[in-house]
Amino acid sequence: MAIIGMKVPARGEIFRPGGITTMTEAMSYVLTLPVSTIIVGISKLEELEENVRIAKNFTPLSGEQMGRLEKLTLPYFAEASFFKDKW
Repeated sequence: MAIIGMKVPARGEIFRPGGITTMTEAMSYVLTLPVSTIIVGISKLEELEENVRIAKNFTPLSGEQMGRLEKLTLPYFAEASFFKDKW
């Protein structure tokens, strides 16, 4: 069975001052999880190029790094989880 990571930046809901501010952080977090692939939407070619660069240079995050990102998103967890009540 394969697991697909979707909504990596939660439609932009995770990008906040004092929180996660880069796609590198968002993609690295999800790619560190046991997923087979991720689906990331783009609105312009530069975003695709950035996402490819991030994926090519990816190295798994440490437990400490994962925990730091989780703490950054905790204040707006409910907003970033907008899709969960749809299932």
